[in-house]
Amino acid sequence: WSGVELFGFAPDPTAVATLGLFLAVRGPGRWLLLPLPLLWCLLAAATSGALGWWAGVLPPALAVLLLSSAPLLGGRRARR
Repeated sequence: WSGVELFGFAPDPTAVATLGLFLAVRGPGRWLLLPLPLLWCLLAAATSGALGWWAGVLPPALAVLLLSSAPLLGGRRARR
């Protein structure tokens, strides 16, 4: 258990979960969820790249995927 990265305890899964929460939350305040996780994803990718561990590019790749799909998902409205 010492090497497991869990949401709320390790920064990478917490950042990715916060980006996922961005997709679930509606309203103007949802954009406040983005700056810190995006900054962490970039920092984690830079650190992983400097150490030669290229699997660390996964969090920023997920962030790019999220930002590219957010406009598509934001326009959906529930129909009654």
